[in-house]
Amino acid sequence: MMVFLMTLPLALWQIMGWATVPGMFLITYILIGIEETGVEIEEPFCILPLQALCEAAERDVKIFAACNKGE
Repeated sequence: MMVFLMTLPLALWQIMGWATVPGMFLITYILIGIEETGVEIEEPFCILPLQALCEAAERDVKIFAACNKGE
């Protein structure tokens, strides 16, 4: 994708002239955003704080169990 995005301005310059610059910003933003979304969908657990969530759930279960022992 990077090679495509680096060579695209060369192809668009004849058609768009100086409008190529903002056009490239828009095209790059959209394509890189789509790629990053795909990466996060493929591997969602690398960005989730699972360790902290598990520790909080374990702490809450222990507190709940301690409060309900007398019942």
